[in-house]
Amino acid sequence: MDYLHDLAVIELDVEPEDCMKKVVSVSSTVTSSSSNMNKDSSIDNVIPTPPPMPVSDEEFQKYERIRKHITDEILATERTYVSHLSSLIVVYLDPIIRESLLTIDEVSSVFGNWKSIEQFHREFVLPELEAGVTSDKGVGEVFIRLGQLFKMYEECMLKFFSFLIYIFCIIISFGGGRV
Repeated sequence: MDYLHDLAVIELDVEPEDCMKKVVSVSSTVTSSSSNMNKDSSIDNVIPTPPPMPVSDEEFQKYERIRKHITDEILATERTYVSHLSSLIVVYLDPIIRESLLTIDEVSSVFGNWKSIEQFHREFVLPELEAGVTSDKGVGEVFIRLGQLFKMYEECMLKFFSFLIYIFCIIISFGGGRV
């Protein structure tokens, strides 16, 4: 993971304009490095093991209560996640694009594919989870069916490093010196 070394080697005495150029450069390096990652470490190679079935009616009812609590929590968390992602896009990303505060490359370097992720969760994951809570197959089936699509997070997480660099540079530029 040589790109982590690149992320750590950043000049602190840079002008904000130069800082963004560094973020775009590092972002490109990180994105190209991600294609070389070990595919065997993928979640795709994990086969979930179902929990043991309860043996008595009492155990079964306890299991169902726990299962309902977990699925309700997953659904509530997904609703909150979609709401927060939507807010981030409306409050930060859209105004930055609308006001041309950053170039398209800079927006891509800092924000990655937030809009695609928000759309994916709003249009697919959340409705599927809502349906899965009441179905016999449950929410696990949703994650299994949509699992391949979650790979879009790879780009987002790699871009997160660029975002941290950008914020750090802004802090340094306003602080007038080294941290």
